[in-house]
Amino acid sequence: MKWLRAPPLKLSLGRYMSDQGSRSARWSTGSSPSRPQRITVRVYTSDHLLEAGIISQLRPRPEVEILHRGDSRQALVALIASEELDEETIVLLRRLRHTPPTRTALLISRIQESDLPATVECGISALLYRNQATADRIVEMLTLVSQGEASIPGNLLHHLLGQIGHLQQNVLNPNGLTLTGLTDREHRMLKLAADGHSTTEIAQAIGYSERTVKTVFNGLVTRFALRNRTQAVAYAIRQGWI
Repeated sequence: MKWLRAPPLKLSLGRYMSDQGSRSARWSTGSSPSRPQRITVRVYTSDHLLEAGIISQLRPRPEVEILHRGDSRQALVALIASEELDEETIVLLRRLRHTPPTRTALLISRIQESDLPATVECGISALLYRNQATADRIVEMLTLVSQGEASIPGNLLHHLLGQIGHLQQNVLNPNGLTLTGLTDREHRMLKLAADGHSTTEIAQAIGYSERTVKTVFNGLVTRFALRNRTQAVAYAIRQGWI
């Protein structure tokens, strides 16, 4: 079993920054007359001492507002702290993924290579090793996540990209699929539909019958629990597929 621990390298996915040229995300303290809105954060951990330590680190920071247990407001960022990516943590992450607008950030002591796909599946926006979790580093991570960006340590990114490449080469390509889960034919049809082409025009462009085009779109609608072709196109655009 291979455990991955904290290296000195850190890489931000959202900005794809290198160690040498990275610029840390810092809270703006410009001369704007209005105070920047604080990032609402809720801390989740089964370790009460750890929870108290994290809150004591973040409470003095003007960039964040910690929501306590009795506060019914929805946090913008959920900060989960765990020793490892165990089943309890995965269940929590999956639950939080379905409670928008909450985004998730993870403080973890160690993680296995085999756990990396689960972090993607659970929708984790950022990950930071606990032994690197100073107040500044945590706030930097929370700021990135609140802005819709992502951050992951460089060694984990290296392993994750390797796993994605293996998946693409050995599983998806042989079955005519892409990382989106779409076939090349589905992708072409969605793009043509997004460009305003009719069923007849799509059929002529790709060399299939109109019946086949309708069957493909019906399959997409069913697979992604949508209502019609228009929704399928809109969904593909929102996901960044086309």
